[in-house]
Parts: sequence; structure tokens; C-alpha cells
Amino acid sequence: STCIPGYSGKRNGQGPHGACCTHSDDCLDTCLKGVCFNYDAPTTTTTRAPTPTSTCIPGFYGKRNGDGPHGACCTHSDDCQDSCVKGVCFDYDRPTTTVRPTTTVRPTTTVRPTTTVRPTTTTRAPTPTSTCIPGFAGKRNGDGPHGACCTHSDDCDDQCIGGVCRDDEWVPTTTTRPPSTRSPSPSPSCKPGFSGKRNGDGPDGACCTHSDDCIDTCVKGVC
Repeated sequence: STCIPGYSGKRNGQGPHGACCTHSDDCLDTCLKGVCFNYDAPTTTTTRAPTPTSTCIPGFYGKRNGDGPHGACCTHSDDCQDSCVKGVCFDYDRPTTTVRPTTTVRPTTTVRPTTTVRPTTTTRAPTPTSTCIPGFAGKRNGDGPHGACCTHSDDCDDQCIGGVCRDDEWVPTTTTRPPSTRSPSPSPSCKPGFSGKRNGDGPDGACCTHSDDCIDTCVKGVC
């Protein structure tokens, strides 16, 4: 309330000792607590230049060359690049030193590759019966005789039914009658033109004498 008005915020360096100010640029000398202060102005009290603190940067004190950076020791604002406040150069535009990179942010270690996804093991080839002949299942070479273990009709001489090769023309060795030479009679409702061709073109419902006549399997004379 006792400062001299008309200089605050002008930043023209005209504010005399005792003028109102917001920045040292408003004053001929230094702005201290909103009032221009001239260290050389005569006073009735024992006003002395502030004693530099033990932590200020030496080498600029009393030089009045305007080189003192923020934190340098000073006796006058002319020692500093900006203002001398309580014996230490102070830069009002200097970024605050309270903003630091946080050290609490760390890479999380809780994210791990999941180990619960596994290939399913429930899909298997059909299990041959305990009484089938081993050594033919999965070979797909067409050598499996009647009763051989199989996973597909391609494993068998004829067809694979329930994991066992079945030959419609097979006759048990315990019978005394000669093997039948008749080919199975095609169903009257099957599609003609494929039986006996063994070219694998027979669609579902085509007449057949062997699984080789069909795209898939010949069962009881029908693909």
C-alpha cells in the first residue's frame, strides 16, 4: 500500500526505488516482494546487500556483467541474467525443479503368456478292436486283409468298418464250401455306371463291387 504506483507490469526498467512492481524488469534495479529496491539508494536504516548463501554458484558476485545464471551468487540484479533475490540470481522463467520423471512406473511383470491353450488331444483315429490283425492301420496301401486293423478303407483290400477291414467276399476258413465267385448284387436303387471301374469316381449311392469304385467306401454294393 506504500509503493509508488504506475510501474507494475510495465517491464520498461523505469521503476525507481519504492515503486510497485511484479518483476525486476519493471524496476531500475530489483523487484523484491512487489516493491522496486535499489541497493544503492540512501536509506535511514542499515540496509546491506544480502549475504550470498553457502549454496549459490560463485564467480558472479559484484561483477555486474549480467552473466549470472539461476542460482549464482549476486549483490545486484546486474550480476544476473534475470534478478538478484536475497543474494542469489533468480530466473522467473526457469522451469520448476519439482517436476521430475516418476520412478514408480515399472514394466508390469504379471502379464505372462497363457499356458492353458494346448492342442486338443481328444481327436484320434478309431481304436481297432482287440481282435484285429495289426500292421495295417494308417498305411493306406490297400493291403489289409479281412480282419486287419484299419483307420480308413484305403488300409484294406476292401473296406474299413468299425476299425476292422471287412471283405464281403471273404469266407471263413472253417467252412467246407468253396469260396463264392459271385460279386455282390448291387442294390436295385444304386446309381449304375461305377461298379467294377475302380477309378474312385463313384459318388454316394453309386453301385460298386469294391471301395476303389467309390469316392469313399463301398458298403453292401453301394458307395
